[in-house]
Amino acid sequence: MPTAQGPIELANRLRGEGRFADAIAVLQSALAARKNFLEAHFNLAILLQQTGNFSGAEREYRAALRLKPTLVEAMQGLAGVLLETGRSEEALPLLRRVLAEKGPSALIEYALGRALGMENRLEEALTHNQRARSLNPGATMAYIHRGELLEQLGRNEEAITLYQDILMREPGNIDAHARLNALLYRLKRDDVFLRSFDAATARSVHPAALLVAKANFLMRADRAAEAEECFSRALVLEPKNIAAAMGRAAALSGQSNSDAAIHAFEQAIALQPDDVNVLNGFAATLLQAREAGRAEKSAKRALALRPHDQTALALLGLSWRAQADGRDEQRNDYRDFVRVYDLEPPKGFADTATFHAELQDELQKLYRDDREHIDQTLRGGTRAATSKLFGAGYRLVEMLRTRIDEALKRYIGEMACGEDHPFLARRGRSFTYSGSWSSRLSDCGFHLNHIHPAGWISSAYYVEVPDRQPADPAGGHLKFGEPPWDIGLADPVRRIVEPVPGRLVLFPSYLWHGTIPFHGPKSRTTIAFDVLPLNYG
Repeated sequence: MPTAQGPIELANRLRGEGRFADAIAVLQSALAARKNFLEAHFNLAILLQQTGNFSGAEREYRAALRLKPTLVEAMQGLAGVLLETGRSEEALPLLRRVLAEKGPSALIEYALGRALGMENRLEEALTHNQRARSLNPGATMAYIHRGELLEQLGRNEEAITLYQDILMREPGNIDAHARLNALLYRLKRDDVFLRSFDAATARSVHPAALLVAKANFLMRADRAAEAEECFSRALVLEPKNIAAAMGRAAALSGQSNSDAAIHAFEQAIALQPDDVNVLNGFAATLLQAREAGRAEKSAKRALALRPHDQTALALLGLSWRAQADGRDEQRNDYRDFVRVYDLEPPKGFADTATFHAELQDELQKLYRDDREHIDQTLRGGTRAATSKLFGAGYRLVEMLRTRIDEALKRYIGEMACGEDHPFLARRGRSFTYSGSWSSRLSDCGFHLNHIHPAGWISSAYYVEVPDRQPADPAGGHLKFGEPPWDIGLADPVRRIVEPVPGRLVLFPSYLWHGTIPFHGPKSRTTIAFDVLPLNYG
């Protein structure tokens, strides 16, 4: 008889077969039986990181490091998780220690460049990026990151040339296509937008991935019919391509072809039953088709696979609401969970107006694009050209952050206990910012209804707001509860908050929110961020 496999070997085999949920369950069972099982903690961390469960991966990497503080591979993995969640200041010392332990490494130099770029230490980041490319001249990802750094420095033409050079050597490089076309879109180069995909597809012997990538851009540009055609071509070439199958289903849904979209999602789920993104897309389509009961089941399946998935939480709430199920109110609680704080100006400033006048000057230098990012929710505006705002050396922003820290501590400290509640149960002894940015809307601008999939607590802080127009008193206001699609709700907006300079609004990241378009010459400038809990559970 063959020897029974140990949990590590079995989990690795299941992972190799793409059965990630089963592999995770094996390792969790092993840890339930043996708490200090180092290899199980480490391998579980890798699996959770690969499946996008960064909070779980961080917990397991830290558990492994408690058992073996010198485990360099766990330090490196933890640093990667910290970078993925925007916590570059925590990742930097880990990466430096890994570099000291392992010696010259292209991968670690690349990661250091990423971390320093997120800290707005762009010249230092370029230095480490150069070292990474010198150690491994074939590491295309380092060249792409150099392009990102050039974009942050406002050297857009150099970045475009760099991406084009990469594509001359590697016409199938999806990352280079993505960076190039996202930049061309922001610069309003519509005459060449997406052309790189067409040229590469004609040259490629494996064009399906290129067709899918182009189709995803078309979806973001609200060109669902063209996207469907690209996804369909990809599926002819690769019938089991899950990205193409899911994309085609979403494109059909985007054209309000619900029956065809549902069938297409069912086919995608048959290909990949444990894909959380497919399950969420299916739930959204079912909601639009007024099949809230089936949507509930799909969202619950996604949450079973990824318990803190913000998209699945948002969709589950909508499915309850569409069925007049009172659990929606308990889950979302727009009255208590959406809180408003009118912040005092930082020390040294007599009033908010004086502080904001200087803050606006600091932020103004970061606005360089001609149009919004294609993968973001704002329309009629743009975002500051920095990978993150907090911790990047902006003096006045950091002064404001002190006031925001105070409000967050109050917000978290006043949370009720709720071990069975997906928002309240994550309350920890401390928190970290997983992303921070500034957005500016112009006349007729607005934010599409959306959630923040990478957060726990999300926010809006108002720096400048448009003047109230008598004919449009709610213009620019923040609205909660309304999804991005018509799902038959009689009263989709559940709460509206007026924007006021110096006002901070905090709310769960899974709450649907957007803004009402405004009219007028004055901009609407905000600072926003996502927060993740630390030391919970």
